[in-house]
Parts: sequence; structure tokens; C-alpha cells
Amino acid sequence: MSDVIFLNLRNSNNNNNRNNVFCTVEMFHLRRRALHVFSEAERVLKFKAVCDRGDSESLSELGRLMSASHESCCNLYECSCEELDRLVELAM
Repeated sequence: MSDVIFLNLRNSNNNNNRNNVFCTVEMFHLRRRALHVFSEAERVLKFKAVCDRGDSESLSELGRLMSASHESCCNLYECSCEELDRLVELAM
């Protein structure tokens, strides 16, 4: 799916304004960033539920959630670094 998000803009009858906004949305990868934020919020809720449950499968599930969080940070939000990537790799 494209990173283009169609926005309703006030006073945006000018096509140049629309093109500039669409260009900015694409340039900053806003769809991917938003996808990371919403999926991360969902992981936080799942993480808490797993902690509250506290059964024998909890640690593995928490590890999967943390790995998914790091993958999302790397690929969708692009906010990781080599050192953190290496640390995650070593922990696996």
C-alpha cells in the first residue's frame, strides 16, 4: 500500500497545496509511522495482559512482543541503530 494519505484540508482548493501536502506525507512516511504507533500501543496492552496473567508461557510471549516492537521500530519508524539491532540479535 502506498504511503500517500488523502487529507481533507481547509481552504485547500489550490492543487499545489494538495500536492505539497501529499509530497510531505510521502517524504516523512507518515502512514508507516502511524502504523508503528498504533501497533505499538496494541503490543503494550498485550504485554500488560501477559504480565497480569503470569503463567508459564508468559516469558516467551513477552519476548515475542518485544521482538515485534523492535522490528516495528526498525522497519516502520526507522528509529533503531546498529548497537540496538546487535543487542537484540544477541538476545535471540
